[in-house]
Amino acid sequence: MAAADTSRLRNSKFCEICLKPSQTVKHSKHWLALRMPGLKVENIIVAKEKPSEKTHGQGLRNFPANWILEDEVRIRDTEFKDGGELVFFYMGDAAQDVADAKERLEKA
Repeated sequence: MAAADTSRLRNSKFCEICLKPSQTVKHSKHWLALRMPGLKVENIIVAKEKPSEKTHGQGLRNFPANWILEDEVRIRDTEFKDGGELVFFYMGDAAQDVADAKERLEKA
């Protein structure tokens, strides 16, 4: 499943992760955080779909709350398809969090 980070990469492919249908949305968040050390799982929000004309292209401002997937939802219970895209938002300063993690690693 390709993951798109609309806050950092602006609709670009971020990475690929593999999830079993029995795994949860929270598993996807952990995979994303592993792929970019420093990202905080609690700051990642997974959405059912990308913002579009439905939300007037204004990111989270007009994003319907019911499009946000809860951590406990199993992948099989979502609309995601094999090879599909996992849309997520990072509700923090991703660049700063990654830089802080890199700095901590260099000091260790």
